[in-house]
Amino acid sequence: RRADEDKARALGIEKGDPVVDVVRLRLLDGRPTMLERLTFIEEIGRVLFDVDLDTVSITEYLSERGYGYHDVDHEIDAVAADDLDSRLLDVEPGAPILRLHRVTRGRDGRIFEASDDRYRSDIIRFTVSASGRARDGDHFIRAIGSIGTPGSPG
Repeated sequence: RRADEDKARALGIEKGDPVVDVVRLRLLDGRPTMLERLTFIEEIGRVLFDVDLDTVSITEYLSERGYGYHDVDHEIDAVAADDLDSRLLDVEPGAPILRLHRVTRGRDGRIFEASDDRYRSDIIRFTVSASGRARDGDHFIRAIGSIGTPGSPG
């Protein structure tokens, strides 16, 4: 596909650049639970054309091919189920569901994936624990805005 304005902004590419979209429905005990909506820059997304995505972990598959997930930002919120969510997750249109928006960077710092995953909120719960340090001991918590900076608004 060609990146629309939102996908281009999320991936740090130009509107109209080619991207690879992946939509996967995940089941838990046979129940529709999660709808993955992944978008990759073309270079990396094309690697996925060579495998049955129902049989592999995309993260592991890409990592084994040199496209490791080095830096990942997550944002979790609640949204109303749209038509696709409703149909595939078997919920009413407009039902509250959880959304996890993810942006993934490789070791070179370049964004290569943006996702907009949807979860049934009656089945899934998120628990987050963070130490503020990566396994190698480096800090991984970083400022994302100017809130509280002297002289800045907010």
